[in-house]
Amino acid sequence: MNATRLFPYKCFDELAVRPEDVTLTLGTGRTVSVKARPAIACQPNQFHLFADDEIGSWTGLQLKLRILAQRTVLEGLLPAGATLEASAEMIAAVSCTATKLRRRVFLTPDTDHPGEWYGSLDICYEDIADVLEVTPLLTRKTLLPEPASDPEGMPLASHQGAVLAYGEPIQVFVDEPKNDQSGSFKITWEDFSQSTNEWRRTHDKEMFYVETGEDPQVFLNSRHDLLKQTLMKKRPSGSEATIRNSLMTYIAHTTWSTLFLASIADCRHEENQDVTWPQDPIKVKVLKRLLPLLVPERTDDDARLDFAVDLYGLVTGDTSKYGTLLTKLHSGIQSLVKVDDFVIKTLEATAEPETR
Repeated sequence: MNATRLFPYKCFDELAVRPEDVTLTLGTGRTVSVKARPAIACQPNQFHLFADDEIGSWTGLQLKLRILAQRTVLEGLLPAGATLEASAEMIAAVSCTATKLRRRVFLTPDTDHPGEWYGSLDICYEDIADVLEVTPLLTRKTLLPEPASDPEGMPLASHQGAVLAYGEPIQVFVDEPKNDQSGSFKITWEDFSQSTNEWRRTHDKEMFYVETGEDPQVFLNSRHDLLKQTLMKKRPSGSEATIRNSLMTYIAHTTWSTLFLASIADCRHEENQDVTWPQDPIKVKVLKRLLPLLVPERTDDDARLDFAVDLYGLVTGDTSKYGTLLTKLHSGIQSLVKVDDFVIKTLEATAEPETR
């Protein structure tokens, strides 16, 4: 047992948690079992679970977990005669920073494998983004009436809810890997007054500009000192954090709206033939993120695109339903930016401004 000074009593700090299996629920209601594989960075305790292309989008996941420890060591954290089953609870503390998710999963002892506990967690797609973190904990579930110590005189935890043991958390990456450059999104600082782009140069008082051409990206105007100070503050708090988050949400909402319309415009549609997707991977990604929110009655990406084009007249130029489309679009974007790592996360990672 490793000694720890975090607690004023005997505590074990080498619990190990592992993802055993992942079941994805697809939009059709069908479930697919996938494995949590080591993360691309090959870091200990990091895993990813990305659905293969042929699986398509998913709406929820069930994550099966297993915690391992030496049972005899854990029993040494309890007074003589006490049992783990009666006095302690094995918990997986689950969190997601991007969505503020916090949840506890109570695990069951594996009678066939002493020193192992198992359990599962069911989460909706909307509740998670980027990284899901799982921390193993063993806690007291009863209050000791009197202080207790082990045979060597070391104090034992006595209050209900005390942490008896813990371990390094695992990180499960539920979104695309950050180092996948296919369809990566860029945000660039530029002094608009010095831009080589005529529109930005003649609109040098604008805060930002969404480029929708072959290389979609957002240009932030570095002439706005307050914009730089607000977005680049690493650890804002209070009103500063509120202003920063509001500004990022505003930029993200505008970006999503602009890119969606540009992406639809790049779809090709010929009579009696299916609509073809844009060639640019960013535009494909934008449509695949937003179409499920606009056309929830369809569960396949191709079917969603065909249905949206027909329903809203997006390629034929029928403007009669544009009002309904824009209402659904803005509602969907508001839901998306709460958990999205596509624009918001890129804004959060904005580094020192560069001049062009």
